[in-house]
Amino acid sequence: MNVNVIELFIKELSSDGFLKENDYKYILTKASELNVSSDFVNEYLATANIKIIYSEVQSSATNNSDDFFSTINKDIRLKFSRLGKENMYAEIVHIFESKYFNTNDTFLIESYLNALNQDYPEERTYKQAKIFYDKFPQDKRILNIFYQITMGQRRYSEALDLLFQLNKLGESDQQKIDNVLSLILDSKNWSLFGKYSQTKNFGKILNGYLDELAEYKNDKGYVELFDQCEYNYSEKQYELYAKALLNLGRYDSVKSVCLKMLSKSNLPIFNAYMGIACENSGKYHDAVFYYEKAVLNGLNYTKNLSDIKNIIRELELESERKAERKTHEEKMRQMEEEENIRKGIELEKQMEQEDEEQDSRNRLKIEEEKSIGEENNRNKNSNLVNSRSNMGRVEFTSAVTRGGDIINPDVIIIDDGNVTWKKRSKILISGQSISIPLDKVASVDLQFGVIGTNIIIRSNGMGSIHAEYFTKSDAQEIKKLLGF
Repeated sequence: MNVNVIELFIKELSSDGFLKENDYKYILTKASELNVSSDFVNEYLATANIKIIYSEVQSSATNNSDDFFSTINKDIRLKFSRLGKENMYAEIVHIFESKYFNTNDTFLIESYLNALNQDYPEERTYKQAKIFYDKFPQDKRILNIFYQITMGQRRYSEALDLLFQLNKLGESDQQKIDNVLSLILDSKNWSLFGKYSQTKNFGKILNGYLDELAEYKNDKGYVELFDQCEYNYSEKQYELYAKALLNLGRYDSVKSVCLKMLSKSNLPIFNAYMGIACENSGKYHDAVFYYEKAVLNGLNYTKNLSDIKNIIRELELESERKAERKTHEEKMRQMEEEENIRKGIELEKQMEQEDEEQDSRNRLKIEEEKSIGEENNRNKNSNLVNSRSNMGRVEFTSAVTRGGDIINPDVIIIDDGNVTWKKRSKILISGQSISIPLDKVASVDLQFGVIGTNIIIRSNGMGSIHAEYFTKSDAQEIKKLLGF
C-alpha cells in the first residue's frame, strides 16, 4: 500500500519524463516516512526512464545536503562501504549504474568512481569521472577522487589543475603540488612544467632538477628545460646553460647568451665561452678578442689564445701562398697565350706561303695546259690528216700489268680507214669485234683508274667501243691517233 502511495507521488510530480531535484528529495523523504526504501524509488525512476533535473551547485556540497543524503541513502551508503572493503567493485558499479546514476549523493558517486578506478579500463574510468566533474565542478569530494584518477593515469597537468581548484576551496596541500611538478619534470614534459612557473616552490624544484641534469652532464635536457621555463635564472645557471650549448655545438645560441650576460655582469667565463663559439664558427679574430679578455681577467685560456693566433698566421701564410700561386699561374697562362699566338702567326705565314706556292703551280699548269691545248688545236687537223694518211696499221693490246686478260686481251687496231676493237671468246674459237670508220669517230674518252685506263670511243650512228685495262700512254696515243 505504501509503495502505491509513493508511485502516485512520482507520477504526480514528474512531468514529461523529468523530476525536479527538490521534488525528488521530497519523494525520498516521504518514502522514508512510509518505510519504503530509496532503492525502490531509484529503481522505479530508472524503469520509468524519469530523469532528475538538478539545480546548479555553486560550491561543495553543504552539510545540510550531505546530512539529507546520509539519512535517505543510509542503507546503500553502508552497502557501498562494505562492498568496497570486500573489493567487490563490480557489484558497486552494477548497482550504481542501474539505480543511482542520476543521484546527487556525492558519497555514492565517489564510491562508484573509486570502484571504476580499481578494476576497470582507464578510458572508461576517466570518461565517467569527467562527467561527474563537469556536473559538480566545486565539490571537494568529486575533485579529490578525480585527482586520484588523473594521477593514476599520469594525466599530471589535469591533476595539478584539480589541486589548484582544491586550493581555492581552502583545501591546500603544497606537498601534493610539489610532487606533481616533480613528476612532470621526470616525464620530460618540460613545456608543461613551464606553464606553472608562478607556482610556489617552482624555483626550488626547477633549480634542483637543473642541478641534477648538470651533475649527470645531460646537456640536451638542461638546454630544453632551461628554454621551456621563463624564470629568473642565476649567473651560474646561465654559465651551465652556455656550457651545455657549447657541448651541443649550438654556437650561435652560445654567442647570444654570452652577449646578453656580458652586457649585465661581464663575468670572464662568458668571454671564454664567447671565444670558443667564435673559434668554432670560423670567426678567428673575434675569438682572439674574447680570449684576450678572458686571459686578462685571470682565466687560463692562454693555450686557446696561442692556438688561435697560430691558426690565423697559418691562414695568412696560406692566403699569401695562394696569391703567389695565382700570380704564377696567371703569368704562365699569359706566356702560354703569347706562345700560342706566336705559333699561330708562324703557322698562318707557313700556310699562306704554301697557298701561294700552290697557286703558282696551278697557274703554271693552267698555262702549260692552255699552251698545249692551243698547240694541239693548231696541229689537230694537220696531224689528223697526216696520221690517217700515213698511219698504216697500228695495234694496241690491253696490258696484263694493268689488269688485262693474258689469254683474251682487248685489242684496238687503227689503220688508214677504221678503228677496230677485237676480243677473243673464252673458248678461243670465235671472238667479238667492232669497227668504226675513222671519219665517223665522234669522241674519245679516257677513264683513268688506279691500275689501268679504259677507252670509250663513240661514233656518229656506228655504235661505240669500250676497251679496258690499257696503259695510260697507249690510251693517250690511241686518242691522239684518232685526232682527239
